[in-house]
Amino acid sequence: MKIVFYSTYPVRHSENSKKITAFPTANEEFKKFCRRHPQDSFFCVYEAFSYFMPQTENSKTDDFSKNVICIPQTSLSEDSSYRTFVSTIQKLKPDLCIAFSLWAEPYDWISSKDALIKEELLKLGIKTVCNRLEASQLCFDKNASSEFFAKNGYLSPKSLFVNHNLFFCAGSNKNVTCNVYKEAVLFQAGKMNFPLIIKECTGLSSLGAEVVHTFGECKAYLESKKNNGDRIIQEYIEGRHFGAELSGDSVSIFELSLNKYGITSPKQSVKLNKTLLKKQEQDLIKILKKLKSELFIEGCLQADFILKDDEWYIIEMNPRLSGMTHCACAESETSVFERLYKNALGESQNSVPPKKQQILSIKMSVLEEKILKKIDEAQITKKIFQLENLEAKQEREKGYCELIFAGKDAGEIREKLCRAEEILSSEKNFLEFKTAELQFESMQK
Repeated sequence: MKIVFYSTYPVRHSENSKKITAFPTANEEFKKFCRRHPQDSFFCVYEAFSYFMPQTENSKTDDFSKNVICIPQTSLSEDSSYRTFVSTIQKLKPDLCIAFSLWAEPYDWISSKDALIKEELLKLGIKTVCNRLEASQLCFDKNASSEFFAKNGYLSPKSLFVNHNLFFCAGSNKNVTCNVYKEAVLFQAGKMNFPLIIKECTGLSSLGAEVVHTFGECKAYLESKKNNGDRIIQEYIEGRHFGAELSGDSVSIFELSLNKYGITSPKQSVKLNKTLLKKQEQDLIKILKKLKSELFIEGCLQADFILKDDEWYIIEMNPRLSGMTHCACAESETSVFERLYKNALGESQNSVPPKKQQILSIKMSVLEEKILKKIDEAQITKKIFQLENLEAKQEREKGYCELIFAGKDAGEIREKLCRAEEILSSEKNFLEFKTAELQFESMQK
């Protein structure tokens, strides 16, 4: 079979704005994957940038260069971008296409564009594995997701939707003596249990989320310039935070560390698997499979949960790859190519899952490349992935480095952390690393 992995990135991207440093690289993983399946031929087609695809500048000197196609954004006009993308794929005459749906700021809607491409490919008679447009649109809108959870019997935080236009509509209307909608929203918010989380309805992950502890803080936020679009207000649930990623019948579950505001950080965090009791894990897997069935999930599904009093509360869901994908691949000792390929062929449903290793992910600020090479050469990590924003104007925009450790148990992880300490001891990031170690120990208890 001829198989195309495809990935869109409808966010303005200059060629030298981002730098990925990884061990092993996506190029190495793709080559290894292709060699494991000589009966098939594989192509990667992506738009401008991808976290997981081989980088074309690294492919030009080897036999795989013809199999990696990066479409420049200048060739994709706004009104026909997905049709132009489809034309590129069609020329390859594939038997099967598999979406590598990604994420990006400011809107978490890339999976919807991939679904549009799927619709066009299906018209051409090309089998395509990608989540449905309806599921992508539902997950993209956090208010619609919240309503879906309530309607279908999932435990989720009590929520309140705030329409931005209505909340501020009275200011420019001389015929209005008071904003009744605003009064109603503030009245309803005042009856909720504090603290509350206020976040964008269509934004990415927890970026821009605000935790408020009093009604005064809530009112001040809603009336401020920070409130520049539709918002959803949710009651904060005290409990342990988890992320889960499902691909086929393969499920990976990781406990997530929290920052000082009590939420997860996409750039500085700790993820650890194997922290649940058997029943807790089984209950969560049942919820994920119910979601998969109700949303008709074909590709990946990532979701965030809170465990409180042995009950699972779902916070949000994303029908795409995620910041957990590298961890999920490390846990199953595979690559993202293998993971999605097996899912597309239905092999993940029929195969016996490997015995899962203990996996620890530490996300911290950017490290020098020479330090990353030292860590890789010491053979103490399963995966190193660093994303640098070369156009960053503030420290918090510079990117992150993820170090993923694997071992048969926590003791082996600790031994590898000690070896990593020796390499990082003189680095400015050392305190971040030590803090992550403490979080790892806390999660073990």
